[in-house]
Amino acid sequence: MKPLHDDIPLRRAWQEGRRVYVRCSRDTRFFRRLHRLGAKWDEGRSALWVGSAKRDQVVELVLAMLEARAVMNEGRWADIPYDATEIHDHALFGLRAVHDEKTGRYAMRTDEHLAEITRLVRVWHDGGKSPK
Repeated sequence: MKPLHDDIPLRRAWQEGRRVYVRCSRDTRFFRRLHRLGAKWDEGRSALWVGSAKRDQVVELVLAMLEARAVMNEGRWADIPYDATEIHDHALFGLRAVHDEKTGRYAMRTDEHLAEITRLVRVWHDGGKSPK
């Protein structure tokens, strides 16, 4: 077992020979991204694997997933109404919020970002356009 990166725990991902293994839950965005890379299930290791030629892509995906989890664990959650598409886009692409597929909520990276999105949602609810 060889580590993939200093910031990736061995219990999450590792390399053995010409295979890169990753442990993750099914039915997640992360699982689907690995599957699109061509990942296959290894029953004996209870992990997905891809060839080592895709190592850098796997490292990038795992680091992004770990960063997203860290943001979610900070607890700065925002509820954005479904129809407020401009606010959704601003949160995701402007502020790089993390969208939780299960709850539909957004984890914000900073207190300032949370305050901004909260203000935009309040304005949206009051019937105004969402100012940027």
